[in-house]
Amino acid sequence: MTLVLNNIEENEKCTDFIVNIEATVDFMSVFCFSIRCINKDQFTSKKYEIKKLTSSYIIGCEIKWVFPGGLVMYAKKNKILMDCANIYFMVKYNIIPIMYTNLEILCKVKRSNGTIQTAAINPNDAIKYFSPSFQKKRIGLNLNFYQDDSSENEKYFRQDFRVIGDSNKFVSFVDHMKTNNIQILTIKLYSLDKTIYEEKLEAKNIHPGAKNTDKVTRNEKIINTINYYNELLKKWIYEELIIMFTSHNEYIPVEIYLDGACLFSNETFSY
Repeated sequence: MTLVLNNIEENEKCTDFIVNIEATVDFMSVFCFSIRCINKDQFTSKKYEIKKLTSSYIIGCEIKWVFPGGLVMYAKKNKILMDCANIYFMVKYNIIPIMYTNLEILCKVKRSNGTIQTAAINPNDAIKYFSPSFQKKRIGLNLNFYQDDSSENEKYFRQDFRVIGDSNKFVSFVDHMKTNNIQILTIKLYSLDKTIYEEKLEAKNIHPGAKNTDKVTRNEKIINTINYYNELLKKWIYEELIIMFTSHNEYIPVEIYLDGACLFSNETFSY
């Protein structure tokens, strides 16, 4: 799924950031693994002292890559580029990361033999909307469980808060809601904050559009990049996410928030 914003080619002040962010995600998508270069920011290809670097997993990446895939290394000062990458990944694959929802990690799964037992969702997994050639469009998620069920829930967790099991099952979200008595799915999304970069420009009494120094230009480029991904996020919500639930063949009660404001609730939607 691809959403295109009309202003990307026109806005040369942020295009290189966008290209690098999306190339990083796309590269991992093609080769299905992560590459970490020593002392290098993957978004800018610039080298830094190791103490100035950090790494984190793309949010929701376990829907696409098996651990430890999806790990990105970047300069601490470039965390905002990682935040942009998270939006791009979510939009590109039309997913809803578990951490943006009200779902509990520990849950129940209904086995093929009809028994219901303890299961768990990987915190960095996601709800997926897809259309297999052999069936109607589905919204679902992956559940992990043990064939030999046990009430010892602690065994589902590793130190890095990933869950494990000897079996995995993709279940429709409607079935998951019924099995776990979930009344409504709540999705809370947030725009990226550009305040700190605007303040840096104002501190120098320079308004966006000035080209006095490389540092100022960089801050301006970041502001424009943030604007781009915030617009992309909102466009995706209205053109893909909401439609995902209004066009689904089974009713899923859902409410979708952006920056604390409810943009959609199908309790108020007229079919």
